[in-house]
Amino acid sequence: MVQILASKPDIGSVEGAHAYLKDFSDKVGTLSSACRLAARNLQSKKGKGGKPRFNWYDDFTALLLEICANTGIALTVGVDAVSGAALGGLAQLASGFERLLPREMRSPTPTVMVKRLQRSLKRLREKSQNVAA
Repeated sequence: MVQILASKPDIGSVEGAHAYLKDFSDKVGTLSSACRLAARNLQSKKGKGGKPRFNWYDDFTALLLEICANTGIALTVGVDAVSGAALGGLAQLASGFERLLPREMRSPTPTVMVKRLQRSLKRLREKSQNVAA
């Protein structure tokens, strides 16, 4: 390893290679120590139980709302009780745009997508009320 490093123009010598490896070893030790400390700190923090929230979906929904406002698409969202299909302008728009997301980010069913939209709409309304207050 020392010989290969020494042949690199930016290192240039066996002594330079040894110095480079020592510096690297020191930095790895510091980084390793910081990672252990971060891991301990993370273990002491408790999050909320239950399924993870889809906070990123709020940004997705906000984008859809902006598109609806600019194009006149109705801000309706629902599920057909018989077919299970998503209903409403916002729901149709979301369905189309979700196809652009990576598969693991897409809603597994129209009902789940509508639920995500409804929850995001609620959070977005709460945020705007908090800003207005």
